[in-house]
Amino acid sequence: MPGWSAELAGCFAAIGTILDPGASREGGWEYVFFHGVWPQALSVPFVLAYFSVLVGPIGRRPWRRVGLAAVFGALAILAHPFALPPLAAVTLALWLVALVRREGLGDLLVPPAGFVLATGAAAVWLSTFLGGAFALDRHPVPWHPLSVLVGDLLRGRLLDHGGIGFVAPAATIGLAWLALRGGRVGHGFVLAVLGLLVAASEDAIAVLRLDLVLPAIRNLQFPRFALYLAPFCAVAGGVAVAAVAAAVERASRSHRTQPATAGSARPAPKPLRAGSGVLLAAVLGGVFAGLWSTGPAWPMRPVGTVDTLEGDPLEEADETLRDRLDAFAAEHGRPPVVAFLRAGLSGATYPLLACADAGARVLLFGHVPTINRRVDLRRPSPALLDLLGVDFVVYDGPLPRRHPLAGTFDDVERVASLRIVRWRGGRAPARAGAGLVPARPTGSGTFDVEIPPGLRHATVPLSPHPAWRIERSGRLLEGTRDAIAGGAAFALGFDTTDGEGPVHLAFAPPRLPPGGGAWGLACWLAAFGLLVADRRLPVPRPSPRLAVTFATGFAALLVVAAAGAYVRARSQLARSWEDRTRPRIAHDGLRPPQDEDRPPPTGRFVADLVLRGAHQILSIPDDPCRALAGKDPRRGCRPRLERPRRSFLSHGGHLYRCLRVTIPAGGWVRLRLPVPESDRILALVRRVRGSAKRLRFRVPALHGATAHPLADALTPVRLATTNLEGAFFEVRFANRDRDPATVCIAAAAFDDLPAD
Repeated sequence: MPGWSAELAGCFAAIGTILDPGASREGGWEYVFFHGVWPQALSVPFVLAYFSVLVGPIGRRPWRRVGLAAVFGALAILAHPFALPPLAAVTLALWLVALVRREGLGDLLVPPAGFVLATGAAAVWLSTFLGGAFALDRHPVPWHPLSVLVGDLLRGRLLDHGGIGFVAPAATIGLAWLALRGGRVGHGFVLAVLGLLVAASEDAIAVLRLDLVLPAIRNLQFPRFALYLAPFCAVAGGVAVAAVAAAVERASRSHRTQPATAGSARPAPKPLRAGSGVLLAAVLGGVFAGLWSTGPAWPMRPVGTVDTLEGDPLEEADETLRDRLDAFAAEHGRPPVVAFLRAGLSGATYPLLACADAGARVLLFGHVPTINRRVDLRRPSPALLDLLGVDFVVYDGPLPRRHPLAGTFDDVERVASLRIVRWRGGRAPARAGAGLVPARPTGSGTFDVEIPPGLRHATVPLSPHPAWRIERSGRLLEGTRDAIAGGAAFALGFDTTDGEGPVHLAFAPPRLPPGGGAWGLACWLAAFGLLVADRRLPVPRPSPRLAVTFATGFAALLVVAAAGAYVRARSQLARSWEDRTRPRIAHDGLRPPQDEDRPPPTGRFVADLVLRGAHQILSIPDDPCRALAGKDPRRGCRPRLERPRRSFLSHGGHLYRCLRVTIPAGGWVRLRLPVPESDRILALVRRVRGSAKRLRFRVPALHGATAHPLADALTPVRLATTNLEGAFFEVRFANRDRDPATVCIAAAAFDDLPAD
């Protein structure tokens, strides 16, 4: 392609990325604005820079590329740890391209060297982040199977959010062009996209079982890989546009230089050309006049703009809230404390911006994506508001009848949909503070607590985070989670029977592993050293024998790592199921109990019935998107996506492989799983979608002919294998609704598992 094609491709990619409105968990302006995933959005350009540094020919300056890749990769991980899987996928893709193309030693060495230095430079942040994983809540979200993602990519529907629908089909054409004519860069690009799709698919958990090898993957929301896929697709779309433009330019140039012959077409007469021009001008004029009056139908206007609230009734609400908070701060000489109610309401988060502008201290009731804590404020009550010293309550309502604060507000200022309440105390005396001991701040993250005489257990109004270091008379005390305000919230507690004098509290984040800081500093120095001393370092000479030796050694290392991952996955699989059989004991400590403190499992894991395969499914009717169920039965239902497949469900901090089955509207499904020699079966049945009253199930060996509704989201089932008919565990589902229902069944066989 000509030289200007690169600029055209980049311009198209930039326009497609900037104008992308996005979708939930799939990037774009709407998702970034509403969910606050700015750190992950910041890591995206660093991942692209990492790829662009490594994908080109190594040439005579390989060390400079290693240094640049290390810097960009480390910055991507520092921006958001979610960048680590995309970096790994890109590195492996580029290494495989160099291996298949039989390139030199430098091409084989640079990608893994850059990745190792990048992860080493970010090791301090990674260890700190993962060290506090126990305090974070887990909300794993699956996307689609790999076959569905690749099929959507080939059909141009993978990231078709409606606003940039022209990018998706162009990306399909561009990827095909790169695969056929792209050379090293094109092949690396296509393989990197496929690597991202593998990491984003359900198969990463259901088939590759990466969560059993790396427990941190249990926290991932897999559709968020789209934040990294979208720019790659936009670049592929730009390549397609540039390729078409280059083809048109070549055709026009050859037409101009071709001499006229007797059989060639003559130019059209001037009157015809003039009439065509007038007609074309009229058509274009009408189009632009319509765009000027009504605005373009595409792309969709992003939500996250500076003038989002302008001209909207919410603009007055935003200004009113800011004025009330500023007036309170000026009158009392301190920032106000605002209780922001989100659970059960619209979910809007724009009032948080006004609170931040006023410098207010905000108490968030309900899940906010940017604050993913295991212990948070979910159930507000008047006693709890008094305990926390709340000055204002902000919500957009009205409040549901069953809301804990419904009917407790006397003076409510309504501006548009926003409600602002000046909280002056509950109607009843607040007894939530009984037993609470004040904590006196002594420094940054340090407090002293004076223990009253005779108090054996103290509760202080601090968040129960596992990073608290509690010390009294030189002895370390164990922290607990104490319920306050009738269970509406939790606070930090500890026993005071040991030691004398005040208790010293210090917030100590997770410590680095020995040598972690030195290793990270060494990686940063190595990266910058390679950038500075690039020309002074020797360049590896092309040596086919050495390249083959290195490739063989690296491949052997990958085989050993895969074998170790397989062994670890098997042991973790048994542990995740055996944790389900441990006695449920009360544990109020801040840190998870160690293995020596946990009770032993009551059963020995034999096999995962879903991973064994050979299941049998009978569905009546066979079509999951039943065409005779009603009007437009296939709207929102994709038959290929609704076919039985292996997926996963989350419960108790573990992910379990499950068989995802769709029950047609008005139909029923029989599932049979082969059972090895064992004593008992433990199954977990999750209702993914469908009516809780109209979806019923039964296990013939346990329930007989009586069907039970799947009222709970997760229903455990235990039965002895002696009750089974043959060597199959059978479950039947009946859907009496007019819409399809979906369930996911996980099951395992045990020995020595007692009956309930």
